[in-house]
Formats: sequence, structure tokens, C-alpha cells
Amino acid sequence: MKIRALEQCKSGGAFVQSRRGADLLSDFQNEKLLTWLFPHLDPWGIGGFHHPKRTQSLTLDEQLAYLVSVDDSPFAVDQTFAFVYYNISQKQKLVRDCLYRVKESQYTQIINELDSLPSELIRRLERKMKDNHAYKPNDPAERRLLQLLAKLQCINYKIPGSVGYEKAMRNEIWSLIYRHGP
Repeated sequence: MKIRALEQCKSGGAFVQSRRGADLLSDFQNEKLLTWLFPHLDPWGIGGFHHPKRTQSLTLDEQLAYLVSVDDSPFAVDQTFAFVYYNISQKQKLVRDCLYRVKESQYTQIINELDSLPSELIRRLERKMKDNHAYKPNDPAERRLLQLLAKLQCINYKIPGSVGYEKAMRNEIWSLIYRHGP
């Protein structure tokens, strides 16, 4: 990847200069990300995902499928593009399909504590964390909320390769064996 980037710059190609900073770059719903990360694939900045001027809404996966299916598509042969956007697609699926669980012994306690928290506290903490991704709460109520959230376990049975997915597939196999016999 480094050699490719150096070749791009040395041959007079467009590039994006990145610097250190505290601001993270959102890879969800960012119409400029494709141009910023891959200026050699989208030099005019018109092919980005989730572009606001697009009349027909496309999902990330629909647009990816189109971009790699076009004849002589540079997207189909760019390994870095495939790696980056596969990861973005997986993260979106993880966020969309995530379920939460808690230990049965802690369920009642956690529910009662979450119910007792004011909605404004949750919204305020969400805003602070959205504005500053490295936010460390000083307020005891905010710290308690984060401790409660840490007790929630994310389970995802729709993401291939995850433990939940493997368990769901194993259960499906057992149910087929039970239904149709060994």
C-alpha cells in the first residue's frame, strides 16, 4: 500500500495530505470519503457513497456491487479499495444488527438503574461523546452510566465469522438434522 501511495504522488497524481488531530473521520454516510481515500478512483468527486444530490437512494452494498461490475472497472482491481470498503460494510452491518444482552443475575438491577437515569443525562453524554470522541466524564452520574453500558454485551448473529453467527449456523444444522434425520 505504501509503494502504491508513493507511486501515485511521484507520478503527479492527486493525493490527500493527512495530519494528526483529534477529529475522527466518519466512514458512515460520508459522501466525500471515496474521493478523499481514493482520488485515483474518483478524481471528480462525483461517485461518492450517500451523495445528497443523488435522486435514487442506494445502499453501500448496492453501489459497491455496481462499481465492481462495470466493464474494466478500476474499483474491481484495486485491492485497497476492496479491503477498506469491505470493512466499512461489515461495520455498518454490525451496528445495524447488534443485539444487547446482560447476565441474568444482573438483569433486574441494570434495568432498574437504566430506568432511574434521566433521559437528559443520556442525551447530554451522547452529545459530549459525539463532539469529542476522547471524552472522559468527570460527572459521577455520567461515569455510572458508562459503567452500566459496559455491562451490556453486544451479540451479533448475522455477521459471518462472529461467534453468534457460528452458533446460529450450528443451531440451524442441528434443527435440520432433527427434522430430516441424520
